[in-house]
Amino acid sequence: MPVAEQLIEFELDDDHLEAEKRLRATAVRPTDRPEGKQLDARDTPHLMTKHHPKALRRRPTWRG
Repeated sequence: MPVAEQLIEFELDDDHLEAEKRLRATAVRPTDRPEGKQLDARDTPHLMTKHHPKALRRRPTWRG
């Protein structure tokens, strides 16, 4: 059971979010991450967006 001012990590229930449009944690645990350190995209490689290597990154023409 978490106590006040304790840093924790949690996982969200995606099915509940889609059905009820509300967040619900499925797992809550104390974290060993140092205080103030934020998650980096490299921490969750399965969530990183990958672009095709030949895709061109251009500004839209309507932006000028």
